[in-house]
Amino acid sequence: MTTTQYRNFVAVAECRSITGAAKELLIAQPALTNQIKRMEEEVGVPLFIRYPRSVELTDAGKVFYRSARSILQIEENMGIEISNLSNGDAATLRLGISLFMPDPSFRKILLDHYRRYPDVMISLHEKNTDQILEELESGIVELAAVSSPKRLPPKFRIVATLNSHLYACHTPDSPFLADKAPGEPVDLSELEGIPLSAPRSLYRYIEEFCNGVGFVPLIKAISDSRHATFQLAECGNMVAILAIYADAMESNGMIYHPIRGEDMNNQRYFAMLQGRTLSTAAQNFVETLKSQKFYTSANP
Repeated sequence: MTTTQYRNFVAVAECRSITGAAKELLIAQPALTNQIKRMEEEVGVPLFIRYPRSVELTDAGKVFYRSARSILQIEENMGIEISNLSNGDAATLRLGISLFMPDPSFRKILLDHYRRYPDVMISLHEKNTDQILEELESGIVELAAVSSPKRLPPKFRIVATLNSHLYACHTPDSPFLADKAPGEPVDLSELEGIPLSAPRSLYRYIEEFCNGVGFVPLIKAISDSRHATFQLAECGNMVAILAIYADAMESNGMIYHPIRGEDMNNQRYFAMLQGRTLSTAAQNFVETLKSQKFYTSANP
């Protein structure tokens, strides 16, 4: 199949209408209908469920759609990189990050990298950990920065690691943990009954840890980003649980308490796909990572 066919298929899937996609693509509706039928014949299964005025992806169509989007993104990335080379511009670093921004340690890395390579262009893809790893596997991004308490699957090669720890964070006037001095550690059990705000990447692990010591956590808010988790806690009616690198603690008026326990350690990984050759832009970024004292570089 050609990239034009993939692009037309994606348009139909996103418009949920062959007629609407045909108008958007400026092609005749019967021609688009026949093209979709030929694609279905080629893969051997229906890709759409047809309704009188709309279409919906089948399960096979959803798989095909994700792959088609990846193929089109890779084509776009290639075009950007070739254009940059042709125009004498710097190559583009395609970096995926899980939604932990704003983040002091990551900010330091970017500042250092721009000092080393002032002409670099960076394309950041901000999504949840699972989505970023899917984009890494499909080639949409070259490097991924994800946060997880557990080791990544072996198909991903870790190039650098930042060890952080889980903290309970609240406002100075919060009614929760009021008997604790700033910076004083807390036991996980002390969070029982306290309304919590947690990032989506961590809340299942938090539930697991709390269940392990005999209670169900009162998680009142789950968000995709570190910033949103902080904002919810800044309202004063809940405590945020976040993975934080101690030397990168933010001076934002919040009170931080490390949660006791080895299981409360959390890792942020910079990873690539095993066996994939990195572009010069990505290799340069790995070198910047290796220069950061708070990151642990993996074996090359």
